[in-house]
Amino acid sequence: MDLGRLLYVFARVYVWALLAVGLVTVFALLLPVKTIDATQAGVMFAVGGFGGLVSVIAVMIYLYD
Repeated sequence: MDLGRLLYVFARVYVWALLAVGLVTVFALLLPVKTIDATQAGVMFAVGGFGGLVSVIAVMIYLYD
């Protein structure tokens, strides 16, 4: 397996993980009995921010390589 294929597989797994975290976030927000504290909100923000950063880097590598 070459490096490009490995990065592609990693990106696919990462996107699916972000989707799963997003769905868990939606379900956590919809539950009326449990509120999200600052720590959980910070983790969700960090995961989303890192996902955005990885996406931008992947697009830049794809366009400029």
